[in-house]
Amino acid sequence: MKILLTYFEPFGGKTTNTTMKVSEYINGVDKILLPVSYERAVKKLMDGYNKYKPDYIISLGEAQRSGKIEIEKFAHNIKGSSLPDNDGVLVENELITEGPLALTPNEDIFEITKTLQNEGYPVIVSHTAGGFICNLVMYNTLTLKENGLVKDAAFIHLPHLDDESDKRMEVISEVINKFIVNFTKS
Repeated sequence: MKILLTYFEPFGGKTTNTTMKVSEYINGVDKILLPVSYERAVKKLMDGYNKYKPDYIISLGEAQRSGKIEIEKFAHNIKGSSLPDNDGVLVENELITEGPLALTPNEDIFEITKTLQNEGYPVIVSHTAGGFICNLVMYNTLTLKENGLVKDAAFIHLPHLDDESDKRMEVISEVINKFIVNFTKS
């Protein structure tokens, strides 16, 4: 079984991205760093897919909505944000494609989240990956799943951590590793 883990470069003037740090603690997977760019992120994702031919794609993004680890249930067929991407491109409410309005992973995200919560981890299900690059990547990975090119795909938003010494780094890494095991066990 081959797993591709995607994560993002810093954005919005920050010098770090939690996903970059966490990716260093995830072993046994192929990894690609994605740019925070509407145009370049999907191209880099597809390059990674073509290079590694994974069975599963698990993507990590950074969000400051709840301070918890958010396992995304839906990718919506929309892109846009009040923030420009790292290329300075501002997109406001455009369809990604002529495809379905929303896509979702095959695996039961609610069951995996409940398992992790029962183990004491700060994890919730989120019903939107937003409209920025995270949602764009999630929609495209789930399109690969819909087309039978991967078994499944998932997206997880992580809270922003300012430095690696943050005690939550270990917890987040544990959650991602446990999620990978549960998500790919079928």
